[in-house]
Amino acid sequence: TGQSQTAQFTFLDEVRISSAEPSFGPVTGGNTVMLTVQNFPVIAALEQAMVMFGGMEASVRGLISSDSTETVLEVVAPRGFAGPGKLPVSVAPRFEMIDE
Repeated sequence: TGQSQTAQFTFLDEVRISSAEPSFGPVTGGNTVMLTVQNFPVIAALEQAMVMFGGMEASVRGLISSDSTETVLEVVAPRGFAGPGKLPVSVAPRFEMIDE
């Protein structure tokens, strides 16, 4: 008969940004923004964090701190669009499928 295989899977709490400093920047982008993030998994490398300003990816410059409750990332804001209103910022871990 067939063999059964198991895999590990972990559900993560929703990642939330608790602060962005500064909360504004030039349309040309390029300014440094410090993001404080709740429920972000502890990461080992900057390449594991993906930060989006609207639909534009920001580059992660530094991992300031990371523990089980809070992560602080230093990012460089991408180019934006002029106008009033708030731009959604999202942070997510980059996951890779591991074949065992």
